[in-house]
Amino acid sequence: MRAHETVHAEPGRILGHPTYRVNFWERPGPDTGWQLDAFALTEANDVAEAMAWADEHSRGRRFELFVEIEDEAVHDFQTPRRADLIRLTGTDPNDGVSVEVLIRTID
Repeated sequence: MRAHETVHAEPGRILGHPTYRVNFWERPGPDTGWQLDAFALTEANDVAEAMAWADEHSRGRRFELFVEIEDEAVHDFQTPRRADLIRLTGTDPNDGVSVEVLIRTID
């Protein structure tokens, strides 16, 4: 890591209460894929509160914590979230893992 001194920034906009995203990863068995439970956290006071929520709800699962870059409304479970993310902590267990894909054709 490198630290670079800089002048004060004047951003165009600051989200005072951004939405955080938590991905919980769990592998039920050695021969199974990773299962994902994802949550959008709104109205958190700060990243420490979002991190505490993730720790409290992890139940031993590994997790990633992100902040959403855009301000996106929360919809029902079936509506995918589209906001770009910045990872604050954690890793995706699938990163760098090659997966064999089987394609079947029906005659």
